[in-house]
Amino acid sequence: MIRIKNMQLVVGASIVAVMLGVMLTLTNTVSAQGRRGVLQSVHAGSPDACAAFGLPDGCDANYSLTALMFVDGSVEGKLTDRFAGGFGFSADIDCLTIVGNDAWVSGVLIVPPQFAGFPVAARVQDNGTSANDTPDMISFSMLGDAADLCDDMVDYPLFELMRGQVRIK
Repeated sequence: MIRIKNMQLVVGASIVAVMLGVMLTLTNTVSAQGRRGVLQSVHAGSPDACAAFGLPDGCDANYSLTALMFVDGSVEGKLTDRFAGGFGFSADIDCLTIVGNDAWVSGVLIVPPQFAGFPVAARVQDNGTSANDTPDMISFSMLGDAADLCDDMVDYPLFELMRGQVRIK
Protein backbone atom coordinates (compact mmCIF):
# COMPACT_ATOMS: atom_id res chain seq x y z
CA MET A 1 0.00 0.00 0.00
CA ILE A 2 2.85 2.39 0.82
CA ARG A 3 4.48 1.62 -2.53
CA ILE A 4 1.26 2.46 -4.39
CA LYS A 5 0.88 5.77 -2.53
CA ASN A 6 4.55 6.62 -3.18
CA MET A 7 4.12 5.71 -6.84
CA GLN A 8 0.99 7.90 -7.10
CA LEU A 9 2.88 10.73 -5.41
CA VAL A 10 5.84 10.38 -7.81
CA VAL A 11 3.54 10.23 -10.86
CA GLY A 12 1.53 13.21 -9.59
CA ALA A 13 4.67 15.25 -8.90
CA SER A 14 6.03 14.36 -12.34
CA ILE A 15 2.85 15.52 -14.04
CA VAL A 16 2.90 18.80 -12.11
CA ALA A 17 6.59 19.33 -13.01
CA VAL A 18 5.95 18.70 -16.71
CA MET A 19 2.94 21.05 -16.72
CA LEU A 20 4.96 23.77 -14.98
CA GLY A 21 7.74 23.34 -17.54
CA VAL A 22 5.28 23.63 -20.43
CA MET A 23 3.67 26.70 -18.87
CA LEU A 24 7.05 28.39 -18.35
CA THR A 25 8.08 27.62 -21.93
CA LEU A 26 4.82 29.02 -23.30
CA THR A 27 5.11 32.12 -21.09
CA ASN A 28 8.67 32.78 -22.30
CA THR A 29 7.64 32.24 -25.94
CA VAL A 30 4.64 34.57 -25.69
CA SER A 31 6.68 37.14 -23.84
CA ALA A 32 9.43 37.08 -26.50
CA GLN A 33 6.86 37.30 -29.28
CA GLY A 34 5.15 40.14 -27.44
CA ARG A 35 8.36 42.12 -27.67
CA ARG A 36 9.50 41.18 -31.19
CA GLY A 37 6.76 39.25 -33.00
CA VAL A 38 6.15 40.50 -36.54
CA LEU A 39 2.94 42.51 -36.82
CA GLN A 40 3.16 43.62 -40.47
CA SER A 41 5.57 43.06 -43.35
CA VAL A 42 6.30 44.04 -46.92
CA HIS A 43 8.54 42.20 -49.36
CA ALA A 44 9.25 43.16 -52.96
CA GLY A 45 11.62 41.81 -55.56
CA SER A 46 11.84 42.61 -59.24
CA PRO A 47 14.18 43.34 -62.10
CA ASP A 48 12.62 46.85 -61.77
CA ALA A 49 9.77 48.64 -63.53
CA CYS A 50 11.37 48.91 -66.98
CA ALA A 51 8.35 47.52 -68.85
CA ALA A 52 6.34 50.55 -67.70
CA PHE A 53 8.53 52.60 -70.03
CA GLY A 54 8.49 50.15 -72.95
CA LEU A 55 11.97 48.88 -72.07
CA PRO A 56 12.94 45.22 -71.63
CA ASP A 57 12.64 43.64 -68.16
CA GLY A 58 15.77 44.09 -66.08
CA CYS A 59 16.98 47.13 -68.05
CA ASP A 60 17.63 48.88 -64.75
CA ALA A 61 19.16 45.98 -62.77
CA ASN A 62 16.99 45.11 -59.73
CA TYR A 63 14.83 46.27 -56.85
CA SER A 64 14.63 44.51 -53.49
CA LEU A 65 12.69 45.52 -50.38
CA THR A 66 12.02 43.86 -47.04
CA ALA A 67 10.49 45.73 -44.11
CA LEU A 68 9.11 44.29 -40.88
CA MET A 69 7.05 46.04 -38.22
CA PHE A 70 7.21 44.34 -34.84
CA VAL A 71 4.44 44.37 -32.24
CA ASP A 72 6.43 46.83 -30.14
CA GLY A 73 6.16 49.33 -33.05
CA SER A 74 9.80 49.13 -34.14
CA VAL A 75 10.64 48.68 -37.83
CA GLU A 76 13.62 47.04 -39.48
CA GLY A 77 14.31 46.51 -43.15
CA LYS A 78 16.47 46.95 -46.23
CA LEU A 79 15.85 48.58 -49.59
CA THR A 80 18.30 47.97 -52.41
CA ASP A 81 17.89 49.56 -55.83
CA ARG A 82 20.52 48.76 -58.45
CA PHE A 83 20.67 50.82 -61.63
CA ALA A 84 22.03 50.10 -65.10
CA GLY A 85 25.79 50.38 -65.21
CA GLY A 86 26.26 48.91 -61.74
CA PHE A 87 25.33 51.99 -59.73
CA GLY A 88 22.72 51.93 -57.01
CA PHE A 89 22.17 52.16 -53.29
CA SER A 90 21.26 50.26 -50.17
CA ALA A 91 19.24 51.70 -47.30
CA ASP A 92 18.18 50.78 -43.79
CA ILE A 93 14.40 51.05 -43.46
CA ASP A 94 13.08 52.33 -40.13
CA CYS A 95 9.51 53.37 -41.02
CA LEU A 96 6.67 51.29 -42.48
CA THR A 97 3.04 52.29 -43.08
CA ILE A 98 0.53 49.87 -44.60
CA VAL A 99 -2.96 50.84 -45.70
CA GLY A 100 -4.85 48.12 -47.57
CA ASN A 101 -2.66 46.86 -50.39
CA ASP A 102 -0.34 49.90 -50.33
CA ALA A 103 2.83 50.23 -48.28
CA TRP A 104 5.18 53.17 -47.74
CA VAL A 105 8.71 52.80 -46.39
CA SER A 106 11.39 55.28 -45.46
CA GLY A 107 14.84 55.22 -43.94
CA VAL A 108 18.41 56.29 -44.65
CA LEU A 109 21.04 55.36 -47.22
CA ILE A 110 23.98 53.30 -46.02
CA VAL A 111 25.64 52.72 -49.44
CA PRO A 112 27.26 54.48 -51.23
CA PRO A 113 29.16 55.75 -48.20
CA GLN A 114 29.41 59.34 -49.45
CA PHE A 115 25.59 59.53 -49.22
CA ALA A 116 25.18 57.60 -45.95
CA GLY A 117 22.45 59.17 -43.85
CA PHE A 118 20.52 60.69 -46.79
CA PRO A 119 16.77 60.05 -46.54
CA VAL A 120 15.10 57.52 -48.84
CA ALA A 121 11.43 56.61 -49.32
CA ALA A 122 9.33 54.40 -51.60
CA ARG A 123 5.83 53.11 -52.11
CA VAL A 124 4.74 49.65 -53.28
CA GLN A 125 1.39 48.08 -54.09
CA ASP A 126 0.39 44.40 -53.80
CA ASN A 127 -2.28 43.51 -56.36
CA GLY A 128 -2.30 39.74 -55.80
CA THR A 129 -0.28 36.72 -56.81
CA SER A 130 -2.17 35.38 -59.83
CA ALA A 131 -1.04 35.99 -63.39
CA ASN A 132 -4.64 37.15 -63.94
CA ASP A 133 -4.35 39.91 -61.32
CA THR A 134 -3.37 43.49 -62.09
CA PRO A 135 0.44 43.64 -61.91
CA ASP A 136 2.01 44.70 -58.61
CA MET A 137 3.50 48.18 -58.62
CA ILE A 138 6.48 50.12 -57.25
CA SER A 139 7.43 53.79 -57.16
CA PHE A 140 10.78 55.27 -57.94
CA SER A 141 13.02 55.35 -54.89
CA MET A 142 12.84 58.91 -53.62
CA LEU A 143 16.15 60.29 -52.33
CA GLY A 144 17.22 63.32 -50.33
CA ASP A 145 14.70 66.18 -50.18
CA ALA A 146 12.23 64.21 -52.34
CA ALA A 147 11.97 61.51 -49.64
CA ASP A 148 9.15 62.03 -47.14
CA LEU A 149 8.58 59.97 -44.00
CA CYS A 150 6.50 56.87 -44.64
CA ASP A 151 3.85 58.15 -42.22
CA ASP A 152 3.10 60.98 -44.69
CA MET A 153 1.83 58.39 -47.23
CA VAL A 154 2.84 60.54 -50.22
CA ASP A 155 1.09 59.50 -53.43
CA TYR A 156 4.32 58.67 -55.29
CA PRO A 157 3.54 57.59 -58.88
CA LEU A 158 3.47 53.81 -59.25
CA PHE A 159 4.78 51.71 -62.14
CA GLU A 160 3.72 48.17 -63.09
CA LEU A 161 6.02 45.24 -62.49
CA MET A 162 5.80 42.85 -65.39
CA ARG A 163 8.05 40.45 -63.47
CA GLY A 164 8.57 40.19 -59.76
CA GLN A 165 6.30 40.31 -56.75
CA VAL A 166 5.17 42.61 -53.96
CA ARG A 167 3.80 40.94 -50.80
CA ILE A 168 2.13 42.97 -48.08
CA LYS A 169 0.92 41.27 -44.91
